[in-house]
Amino acid sequence: MKTEQALTDSHAAEIGDYEALVLVQHAGFAEGELLLYERLQMAPMLLARYAEDGGERARRQMLAMCQNDPDILADVLEYFVNMASEKITSVSFFSRMFCMKLLVHLFLKRI
Repeated sequence: MKTEQALTDSHAAEIGDYEALVLVQHAGFAEGELLLYERLQMAPMLLARYAEDGGERARRQMLAMCQNDPDILADVLEYFVNMASEKITSVSFFSRMFCMKLLVHLFLKRI
């Protein structure tokens, strides 16, 4: 209840982005977190959230982040490899390595 009051009362305009982030995290408002991560340019937090989501839109957002900031390419690639390896845990080691190499090739081709 205090979180809602802080965001809706007449003093809400005085709340900074970092304070708002704490409040939306406390309230469990995921969309608000993403918005504030973007506004505050918190790339590692955004990547972690997108990887946690794992959906097509989230993966596209991760790729878009690489175009804006090539320095995070390795981080995004690591998330993609981890996401792929989770999906193919029942496959042999050599098949996983082949899939990971293919994923890296396709990923680099898009950039």
